[in-house]
Amino acid sequence: MNLDLQMQKYESRLLSDFALDSIQAKTLSSIIIEEVRGLDEDKKDEITNTSKIPFKDINDEIIAFQNWMDYAKNISNKPFVVRAQVIVQNYICFVYLKDSLFKILKELLPNPKIVGRLCDFLTNDPIYAFRNAFAHANWKYIDDFSGIEFWAREQNKKDSMKHWIVKSEDLGYWQALSRCVAYSTIIVVGENTKVIHN
Repeated sequence: MNLDLQMQKYESRLLSDFALDSIQAKTLSSIIIEEVRGLDEDKKDEITNTSKIPFKDINDEIIAFQNWMDYAKNISNKPFVVRAQVIVQNYICFVYLKDSLFKILKELLPNPKIVGRLCDFLTNDPIYAFRNAFAHANWKYIDDFSGIEFWAREQNKKDSMKHWIVKSEDLGYWQALSRCVAYSTIIVVGENTKVIHN
């Protein structure tokens, strides 16, 4: 599967971050699909019914996002396109998907399930802090554009805002993981609801 191949470049990080074995790291999307597919039908329905927004509309946004990413790749030599790509990708991967998908998946397939481990990672610091900073305009590019610096409170703390830095390689990994969980889940939901289309 293409998603499995896309995630293989992060194999060493998947091994260390999620205590996966090598086969699991090489077939991450397939494992997500298998775990979501194994849910009872009523729990699969929860995935599609948790949000007030119909799942078909969420799916339409994800398809539009992927089409934009594919289009932007062909014109990425334009700085304003790259900046727009960063904004759209970070919003979808960390704001939109957290609230529309990752929170419910974490409840339905909790740790030690692999989906639960992935969603814990995607909804906790430092990604949680980045999501909040991004949603509230508390971020900027590092001067050499090698990453993003941002200001956010640590999760469940009321302390003053902390300064964080995420390098481009780490951000790319977070984004890839987010898309992998979302797209893999959508494949299964599409089998059940027939709302998925290209």
